[in-house]
This record gives sequence, C-alpha cells and structure tokens, in this order.
Amino acid sequence: MINGKNEYLKNGFVGNDDSKLVYVNLLNHESCDGSGRARKNPPMEIVFISMKQLVKKISKSRSWVYAAMDEKNPTYDKFFPKPVRIGRRSIFFVLSEVEFWLQSRIDASRSIQ
Repeated sequence: MINGKNEYLKNGFVGNDDSKLVYVNLLNHESCDGSGRARKNPPMEIVFISMKQLVKKISKSRSWVYAAMDEKNPTYDKFFPKPVRIGRRSIFFVLSEVEFWLQSRIDASRSIQ
C-alpha cells in the first residue's frame, strides 16, 4: 500500500482508485552527501494525470489544451506542461508540472498592475 490506498505495480507504474498513474523509480542512485560517503536517495515518485483529470483541474476544454500545446496555434503557451506518451494513443501529464504551471499563471495574474 502506498499513500494508504490499495495499489498494484505493473510495468513500473502503480495504479490506484483515483485512476492516477504513479511511476515509482525503484533505482536507488548513489550520491555524495559532502562528507565523501555515498548515500542512497529515496525512490522518486512521479504522479501522472489523464487528459480528463487535467481538463477538470484547469477548468479548460480538451480543445483548449491541444491548442495550448500546438506551436502553430495563436493560443500556444510555451510554458504549458508537455504531455508524456504512454502507449501509442495515451498521453498523460506530470501532476507536479501542471501544478507549477497553474501557480505561475496565478503569480502572473497577480503581478499585473
């Protein structure tokens, strides 16, 4: 169990009841802590959200999302999170990148005088 929910591990991805995909990096990379001793880093967890979850989170339509990702479209946003392709027809977004983009939009709107 991760985060108190029943989850399963399949091909490096952990699924849960919220239909989020969580990628768990099980490789413990060694790094130096400054004292010359190597230490193990904790496993890294990346949470993916689907297009449906993204649209709900940012309160925009699917077509707006595709327009924001299209460099040829006038509404293109070069800072919009890039999708991650999982399979031939599936795209997901990294939750932390989406939240960072949302926060940057909030910050930009509040700095306008």
